[in-house]
Amino acid sequence: MLQVKARTALSCGREEEVSFSRTLVKGLELFKKAAAAAKGGQLAGRDAFLLWDTFGFPLDLTQACCHAGAKAHAATPDRLLLSVGYFT
Repeated sequence: MLQVKARTALSCGREEEVSFSRTLVKGLELFKKAAAAAKGGQLAGRDAFLLWDTFGFPLDLTQACCHAGAKAHAATPDRLLLSVGYFT
């Protein structure tokens, strides 16, 4: 019984990880588009809100991505997040 519950927990964890990864990739794609459209180097407030509301990006992460600048266009999601110190 315990082994069955452990397998179920691992399976759920893997599914959640895959789902989170997809959400992160979509959010970073939106960030890249919003950053490319930014006027005067400033991301629109509605884009920052959408990143938070829809993709779970906290404002500090969005701000850190903005400071990363051009790195956002060439980096993979993991590298971008590492470059702004999100995973420490």
